[in-house]
Amino acid sequence: MTSRVVALLLLGAALAGGCQSKPAEVKTAEAPPPSLASLREDAAALAGRGDFLAAEKKYREALKIAPDDVDLHFGLASVLSQLDRRDEAAEEFRWVVANGRPGRPEVDAARRWLAEAGVASPTSTASSEPADASAMGTVTGKLVWPDIPAGMSFGIKIIVARDGDMNIRKSASTKLNGTFSVSDLPEGSYKLTGFAGPTRIWSELPLTVTAGRQTTMDLSPANATVSATDFPPRIR
Repeated sequence: MTSRVVALLLLGAALAGGCQSKPAEVKTAEAPPPSLASLREDAAALAGRGDFLAAEKKYREALKIAPDDVDLHFGLASVLSQLDRRDEAAEEFRWVVANGRPGRPEVDAARRWLAEAGVASPTSTASSEPADASAMGTVTGKLVWPDIPAGMSFGIKIIVARDGDMNIRKSASTKLNGTFSVSDLPEGSYKLTGFAGPTRIWSELPLTVTAGRQTTMDLSPANATVSATDFPPRIR
């Protein structure tokens, strides 16, 4: 083989090696961080199932986003008390009392826990004025159900209960294609249920009440537990 042929072969090999493509770099997309709402919901769900260690982790993650959230501090205090970590629970309950609005259920519950544990409650840094209408919220809405037979007027009972605390429970009566209003509700998360006689038409619809504001929750077949064609239910 001549030197010219050898040189051409070597040149071809070099060019072939240079044309080989490099392995593509695979970039792994980073998952977005969990939102405050999802952390709050996960923590409450874990606590409800009795997984207090996991709930504690979620509450602490949420508090990094919203360090002044009274509900989150109260939730953390509650799971710490379930884990028998008394000193840490007391610290969180004291924070709730010191920073929460007087009259809020979380503040009252925190005071009771501290009293039963023999821990002095701090002086609240929030206003000590008696609660007034501006510290409460209202839930209103209208009931819309099409094709109600003429002459039929079904009475509906609306119940608004604070999520996880049945001591705060208010009701109102209305009729289909009418309106309702439930007032004097402390700020927090609630569930709304509606009955026509003994029949549950709307079941535990979640809503949030904000102090000094009106929350609207309209009721219709779209968010009912029975379909439009199944109504009216058999009520005797």
